[in-house]
Amino acid sequence: MPIALSGNVYNAQNYGIVADGSTDNTSALNSLISQISALGGGYLYLPAATNTYVTNSGITLLQGVKLLGDGIMNFSGMDLPLNTPPPPFWASYGSWLQCKDTVNSAVTIGGHGCGIKGVNFGYAQPTPSATPHTTWTPTTWPYAVSVEHSNVALEDIFVMGGTHGIRWNYTSTSGGGTMCSARNILLHVFKVGIQTNYVNDTMHFDNIHVRNLFYEDNPNVVDYELSNLIGWDCHYTDNIVVNGFEVFHALDALLLTDQGPIQGNTHSLWNASIHGFAANLCRRAIRVAANNTNVRAYFSNFLAQSVSSYTGQTGSTPTDTLIQLGSDNVNVKIANCTIPTANGQLASIGNGLSGEVMIDNLEATYNALTTGQVGIGLSAGSVFHLGARSMIRAGTNPAGPLAGSGLPNVQSAMGIIWQPFAWFSQASYTGTGSIQDLTNDFAVQLLQGRSLIIRISGQLNVTTPQASGTITLTIPNFPEANPSVISASTSGWRAFDTGWVTLSSATNNLGRIRFTATNGVVFQFGDLTVQVV
Repeated sequence: MPIALSGNVYNAQNYGIVADGSTDNTSALNSLISQISALGGGYLYLPAATNTYVTNSGITLLQGVKLLGDGIMNFSGMDLPLNTPPPPFWASYGSWLQCKDTVNSAVTIGGHGCGIKGVNFGYAQPTPSATPHTTWTPTTWPYAVSVEHSNVALEDIFVMGGTHGIRWNYTSTSGGGTMCSARNILLHVFKVGIQTNYVNDTMHFDNIHVRNLFYEDNPNVVDYELSNLIGWDCHYTDNIVVNGFEVFHALDALLLTDQGPIQGNTHSLWNASIHGFAANLCRRAIRVAANNTNVRAYFSNFLAQSVSSYTGQTGSTPTDTLIQLGSDNVNVKIANCTIPTANGQLASIGNGLSGEVMIDNLEATYNALTTGQVGIGLSAGSVFHLGARSMIRAGTNPAGPLAGSGLPNVQSAMGIIWQPFAWFSQASYTGTGSIQDLTNDFAVQLLQGRSLIIRISGQLNVTTPQASGTITLTIPNFPEANPSVISASTSGWRAFDTGWVTLSSATNNLGRIRFTATNGVVFQFGDLTVQVV
């Protein structure tokens, strides 16, 4: 029987397990795991070494056994794959497990009360070409860790160069996830970061990162990630609590897919509380897999940013909807939502019958890259609640209205309903010396006699000035607002601002933004901000 190093900690190197980057430790590890479990459980310790602990097949942790390592220990994130010989220098830091099994997970959690802490997983990958947009495809590896039981804690885990990170893989018979947690997880993978299946009890995620460091600046690797990577592949997942989840350079940061039935229920993410969600330079932050996907979730401190310069191996352009909730069965609330850039729609909601999304404290900028593209696409029957303190800007290519065909189902916390508002229909305008319209109608209907405070501001760029030229901006149905008189005698950017104005309950149509510009003055719009409280 094994003798503990201290308490119930068993040093693997005392039992013939070596970290030399070549010796197959599969049998020795599984044998030691079996013995520790028979003694009532304990920690199997993999000390930091000068190379990796190799297994040719996956190992299975049995009840009560926890895998313990020394963590990353000063890993610097260099662009070096785990190809041997020789091993990259970072294999000399921390406890690294290198599994060469292409079918089974490196570690399968095969019993209750197991865990992994401070263990790193390294995988070999082909070196990408330095020629931009040359096809690169990674070697496919299984999930580094597969969890199949409850009361499992994963902490301080780093997966480098893999294609699949961690999977919670329960069944429809009983589900799972009770007393399970994942904390301080860094997944540098190319296909799926985390997958959850049939999780029907409260589980906690804290400080999860899905972002690649393997040749992270190589355009071919980036192209692959933006065409394939899913940060969180979420199937039936009930009552999860998340504090900090970041995804970088992915096709979908969060993909929601129905799964079931289990105990009579079928859904994807349900009764979820997610705080601090960041989709950085992704094509889509959230996407439902089908037009009837069932989702009920609450997000706070939500950040999503479109990738701005991706061209892809197929030459595509990133016009994806950033928050894609095109299902009749969505009920999503987002508080404190920041969208620095969205190259496609900000959001799409519903599929013709229902669907409900509420966003409070929204600050967003979107750039329309296709003619007629809308900022928020609403299907018939869907409802979008826009809370107070929200601001939406049209960016450098504003070619479509704020919201689509489902209106007037856009409601604010102040009880207003927004009608379609086309930002600007032309790339540039030439003054004629007479009144011209810049936008289509923007209607606002006040409910229950409430007043409305509104402010419209923005910038324009005078590209062809005229001597003593001016541009005067007015809103005919908005007489309370101050006209903006802008000098157009020299070229350059100018700002306009109506200031905060209270509208009476009798006002229900802001009409159009109009301008009177000196004949021959040519200008373009940069951004437009409509603030409503």
